[in-house]
This record gives sequence, C-alpha cells and structure tokens, in this order.
Amino acid sequence: MRFLTELPWTTIIASKDWHPSNHCSFAVNHPGKQPFEKASFTQPEGSGAIREETLWPVHCVQESHGSQFPPEFTGVSKVDSVVNKGYLEDREYYSAFQDIWKLHKTELASLLKERGVTDVFVVGLALDFCVLNTAVDAVSFGFKTHLIKEGTKPVVPSVTDEIYEKLKNAGVEITDVKSLPPFSK
Repeated sequence: MRFLTELPWTTIIASKDWHPSNHCSFAVNHPGKQPFEKASFTQPEGSGAIREETLWPVHCVQESHGSQFPPEFTGVSKVDSVVNKGYLEDREYYSAFQDIWKLHKTELASLLKERGVTDVFVVGLALDFCVLNTAVDAVSFGFKTHLIKEGTKPVVPSVTDEIYEKLKNAGVEITDVKSLPPFSK
C-alpha cells in the first residue's frame, strides 16, 4: 500500500462493485449453476447479442459488509472519489469505466478528464477481470495507462503472463513500484 499513501498522486479514484442482490453475475441467480461456471448473458437494450461470462459467488452487495473497502484502505485519506460499478442488475461490469457491452458508462472518464489526468495507474482486484478491463478501457478513453504489478493479483494465477501480454498489446505499460516515474504536484 506504500504507493497509495506515500507517493504524491494528484488524484486517487477508487472503484468498487456495488451489486444489487439479484445481480446477473451471481451464480445463485442462475438455477443449477455454480460460481466460476460460465453462463450466457444477453445484451440489454439492443441487439440481443450473447456473451459467455463467468458467474461469481455473491459479493459486494450494496450496503453489506462485503461492499466495504478493507480497513487498510479506508485509512487512505487521499481518495478523492469513489466510482461504483455493477449496480445495474442486468449487466456485468468488469471495467470501472463501463459495462461489458460498452452501453452504460460510469463517471470515471469524466472525473479523470475534469481533473486534467493524462496518466492512469491501475491497481486492484482482480488482474484477470476488473483490472484488465479497466486498464484496457483507460487506453481506449485516451489515457496513458500503467499497471503496477505489486498492486494486483489474478483470480487464476496461471493466466498472469497471458494477461500481461493482453495488456501490453492494448497499449498498457506494465511497471513495478520501484520503476514508477518521479512525481510532481
């Protein structure tokens, strides 16, 4: 957590899943399905396109203990904004910028642009889902994007190198804490 508390970031924006209990990504809402199995998701508001997505255990339900940041994080007084994602029950949100269909946008891109942010440094959980998609979307929204390796872990550790390759191919710079650029306020 040193890089969150000791480096002079100009803006820190945290994102969090903020799911209703009937969220489409929860395995319990798909009879006969178990967490980590795949299910077909139909695009809301449109074409009827279908994607196979991972189902998850119930997590980060709005106003529950599981939706709160851990105590180590809540002590970081420099968080400027919190962006909630995954609050629409009919769609998955891996990215902190938008849903998987790119139909519903969160306020993240606007917040970053309003604050004059040009470089985004991504950390969090999980590397192979939310971090991957947030970093790729940051590039697509025009931000120079960096992933700090020490600040993330995957759900499936065996895919780490594959995820790093996807990130590099999307234009994300993979870095570590000791290689962070000098900062100025």
